[in-house]
Amino acid sequence: MKEIAEQYAKFLFEYFQYDVSIFSNGWMYYLLLIPAFFYFVFMWFKWSFLFLPIWMPIYLSIKGLRGLFSIKIRDNSKNKTEEKRN
Repeated sequence: MKEIAEQYAKFLFEYFQYDVSIFSNGWMYYLLLIPAFFYFVFMWFKWSFLFLPIWMPIYLSIKGLRGLFSIKIRDNSKNKTEEKRN
């Protein structure tokens, strides 16, 4: 598992270095920053996809916990309204 994490970190760092090298080119800033803006948008989507193995399990666990707690809250609120009626 440690080797996989190291390879993944190395892979991400290589892509980060590539993106920095692209933004270091002068042609990115000609024509009113239009190429830089489009590459930034592309880079945002690319990095959200590259970080998918990290943020997706976190997102799913938070979503599951919210669903678990919201069911308990709904059940408690139903019990309280039923107690008030009695």
